[in-house]
Amino acid sequence: MKIKLEFFATLREKFGKEKEVELQSSNATIREALAKVEGLLEEITEGDKLKPMYKVLVNGLNIEFLDKLETKIKDGDEISIFPPAGGG
Repeated sequence: MKIKLEFFATLREKFGKEKEVELQSSNATIREALAKVEGLLEEITEGDKLKPMYKVLVNGLNIEFLDKLETKIKDGDEISIFPPAGGG
């Protein structure tokens, strides 16, 4: 299955605007898709959890309200990843 990952703000500088990843499992999770991009999981997670202030959406739905990093995904899904908001 193919999944599109889209990066925003500072993550875009590090990982590019978007990437398409291919997963073999038909039972794949958000965590597995993120692991396909070198350094991404380490950047946005602590242990088994998403770091505070990072937001990950699958097809526009926040994974915090689904099964978090274990949310199941399917072919054609789009994952959007947002870093903490900055400003001042």
